[in-house]
Amino acid sequence: MRGFKAILIGVFGILFFGALMQVNAAQVESNTKIRSVSGEISWIDVKLGKLQLKSDVGQDTRGITEYRINQDETRVADPSDKKFIVIKDLRVGQHVTIQLIDSPDETLVRKIIAEPMPEPVLPEAAGTTTTTTTTSTTVTQ
Repeated sequence: MRGFKAILIGVFGILFFGALMQVNAAQVESNTKIRSVSGEISWIDVKLGKLQLKSDVGQDTRGITEYRINQDETRVADPSDKKFIVIKDLRVGQHVTIQLIDSPDETLVRKIIAEPMPEPVLPEAAGTTTTTTTTSTTVTQ
């Protein structure tokens, strides 16, 4: 009976400690600011985890600013939040609104709201085609 109580207390202790760690990780520090910036993507590299944004006029006087993105922590959504979008779907020239957390340690983009981008219009080839045949002869002595 004593062994069972010890195991039970140990399991509850582990569960309590795990829950406590999750609560601490979820809390935002008091000196952390959450802000939104909108603009056009000027450069994006998913492997490096970086996005450069050319801010809309009047939003940010810095012009092009680089932000850190993460495939696991940065959520991407469309304005209606109905489509499943990932970071790899974002394109240069696309207008986005990013929500980021400014902490004393670093700035990480938590959410990107991507405006839909029109499908590229491919030029249609028109005209006629002609075929040319050539013949060659080989002379041997």
